Amino acid sequence: MKKILMVVPAIDIRIVKFAEVFSSKNYAITIVTDKKYTSTYQERLNKINNLKVIVIYKKDYIPTQIIFDPYRFLIYKKIFREEYEFIYSRDAYISYVVLKLSKKKDNVYVDIADDLLSVANQTNSISKKLYNFIINTKKVEKFVITNAGKVMFVCHAAKTHFLKRHNLDRENTYIVSNAPFFHKQIIKESVYIGSEIKILYTGTIDKGIRDFETILSTDSYLTNKIIVDCYVFNHDKSQYVKEIKEKASFLKNIEINFNAPVKNLNYKNLLAEYQIGIIPHARNEVTDFTIPNKIYDYWENNMLIISSDNPSIVGELNELKQILFYEGENPVSLAGILNDLNNKNFSITTFTSENSFLQEAKNIF
Repeated sequence: MKKILMVVPAIDIRIVKFAEVFSSKNYAITIVTDKKYTSTYQERLNKINNLKVIVIYKKDYIPTQIIFDPYRFLIYKKIFREEYEFIYSRDAYISYVVLKLSKKKDNVYVDIADDLLSVANQTNSISKKLYNFIINTKKVEKFVITNAGKVMFVCHAAKTHFLKRHNLDRENTYIVSNAPFFHKQIIKESVYIGSEIKILYTGTIDKGIRDFETILSTDSYLTNKIIVDCYVFNHDKSQYVKEIKEKASFLKNIEINFNAPVKNLNYKNLLAEYQIGIIPHARNEVTDFTIPNKIYDYWENNMLIISSDNPSIVGELNELKQILFYEGENPVSLAGILNDLNNKNFSITTFTSENSFLQEAKNIF
C-alpha cells in the first residue's frame, strides 16, 4: 500500500476531508499536526483506514510561525526518512520547512488555505509585526508557491490574489473549495421566513475579520426584532466577544446570544433549528480571498444565507439563489436585507454531483 504524509498546523474540517479523499484512493495516511485535535472530528477520523496521527506539541496552541524550531526539524527529519508517494502540506510557514527538508520538491503539494501574510499585517501586536518582519513572511510565501510540485487554493479569487502578489505565473495550480464532501439532490425548492427572525452564526469571532460591528450598527435602521445566535469557539475568553456583548446590551432591535460550539455529532441538528445563517465578514485582504466552510454548511441544510459581498464569495457563489449579499461594512445595506425578510418565500439552489470537494480533490491526486 502506498503511503502519503500530511503535514498540517491543526486538524480542521478541510484536513479531515482531504484525509477522506486519500483514504478513498487506498493510501496509508500519516498526519503530522502541531496541535492536538479535539473530539469534534473523531468519529470521521475513526472511519479512515490506515490512518496514523502524530502530534508535535502537547500544549494547546499552534506555534506554526516557529519555522526554525529545532524540535520541529528533528520530528520532521525522522518522519521524512520514510518514502511517501507525495506530501500534502498546509500553510506557508510549515510548507517552507517541508520543502527545505524534502528531497523531491515535486512531490510536495501545498494547500494555501490561509493568507498568513495578510493576517500578520492586520495584527496590532508589535511583537507579531516584528516577528513577521524578521521571518519575512512574504519571502517565505513566494518560496513555497514557487517551489511546490502542486499548489492548491480555496477559490479563483485567492489564486489570482496570491500569484499577483508575487508576480508569478506557474502551472500546476488548482482550486479545491471548501464545498461539501458530497453534493446531494435537495427536494425542497424554497424556504419560508416567518415573522420571527432568528439568525445563526457558527465559527470564530476575531476583530477586523468577523464584522459584528456592522451587525450592531443596523439597530437604528431596523423595523423588526432580530435575534442572532452565535456558537463560537472560546466565546467566554474572547475580549472582542465581551465588547460585543456590552454594546449589544444597549440595543433595542438586536439580541445577540453567545454559546459554546456544538460537537460535530450535533452540528446537523443545530443547523436544522434555523432557517437563516449569516457570514458577516469585514472587507480586507484577510477575508476578501477566502470562502468559509460554514457557507456550505448553511447551503447544504437548505438555509437562507446573508453574506457580506467579499469578492471570493460573490465570484464563486453568486449563482446561488438563496444568498443575499449586502455591502460589506455597510449597516444600512445589511438592515435593508433584514427588514425585507418577514413572511416571505425564498428560492434555494439544488445540489448537483459536480464540483464537490471529493471530485475537486480527486482531480489533483
